[in-house]
Amino acid sequence: MHCEDTFLIKNKLGLHARAATVLAQLAVQFDATITLFQDDKEAAGDSVLALMLLESSQGKEVKVVFTMGGTAEELIDYKLSSKIITIPADSPTGAITISTAEILADGDVEVLDTIIFTVTEITNATAETDSATLFLESNESPNLVLSASRETIAEHETFNIVATLDAATSKDVVVGLKSIGTAIYDADFKRNSVIEIQTVAGGNGYGSAKNQVARPRGIFTTVDGSLYVADEANGRIQKWAPGAKEGQTIVNDLNNPRDVFVDLSGNIYSVGGDGRAVIKTPFGTTNKEVVAGTYSEQGQASDKLANAQSIFVDLEGNVFIADRSNNRIQKWEPGAIEGETVATGSIQVQGIEDSDLRGPLAITMDLEGNLLIIDLSLIHI
Repeated sequence: MHCEDTFLIKNKLGLHARAATVLAQLAVQFDATITLFQDDKEAAGDSVLALMLLESSQGKEVKVVFTMGGTAEELIDYKLSSKIITIPADSPTGAITISTAEILADGDVEVLDTIIFTVTEITNATAETDSATLFLESNESPNLVLSASRETIAEHETFNIVATLDAATSKDVVVGLKSIGTAIYDADFKRNSVIEIQTVAGGNGYGSAKNQVARPRGIFTTVDGSLYVADEANGRIQKWAPGAKEGQTIVNDLNNPRDVFVDLSGNIYSVGGDGRAVIKTPFGTTNKEVVAGTYSEQGQASDKLANAQSIFVDLEGNVFIADRSNNRIQKWEPGAIEGETVATGSIQVQGIEDSDLRGPLAITMDLEGNLLIIDLSLIHI
């Protein structure tokens, strides 16, 4: 039998004579050949001299050297305490400081700048990524001018109110409008922006960065205002906290996720496998458990799904699925190995019988437990 392990020397004096003697005495107590390796050297575990010749010192420090890039300029927009991060031996972390506190405001309104750290050298460690990006907001606020396309308006006419900035800025600008005067809203006039429209996720082009999405298909909001996005082309579920500039990947390595649902316990359900399965990720974990359908194949049987599009999970944990290509709504109870068809075939639409489900696209449930279904082919709910 062959066994091996890696250990860290914590003694500040390293593997000196006394420590080597203790190790050798311990090694001879075992009916086994013990060999120690360090870099390109090796030594028998029962030989004090061989162990000392390894010249083993205390655990080594890790150094990360990087260069700076991005649209922001060092010394003009920010300052660095160092371009080397040192992680001391026997410590899990090291840090540097990026500061804008000593940078005088230049008075210019600027778009969102980037500070990009690119690793050029790592000593005594390896890394999966070689860069990191920090976004730098402008402190200055632009001037805004409101203008109207017309001074007067008659009945059955329209006009526009335009908000114009004197410079593009790194932050969203929201203008709240309140209608006052003798004319009454909804009786004498209407406007097309009763509510504010803001970008709350993505908006930075098509891509896989933390501040981007690519072909999002489904969304879900929780009571704290967090937005969960089924980011289809990136194969992930992203969580965007209120006001966040970038998303957090909660579930990864999904095959074309189409929809997402978060229950009251924080468990995340997603339609993955290109519509063949529903995956549950329990709260606080990254585990993925198939709770409906099969990831490997689609079909018409009760244990299969085909091109599923949308899901809803009730308080008892039952998963309702718009199984589009099978023209049905499936209900999967917790722990079930097959689903139950709860809507298909003949239904009534506006008093007309024999209107079959043909391609259910989305599903939800009201407070009384009624299912609401969007059927794309028949263009009805």
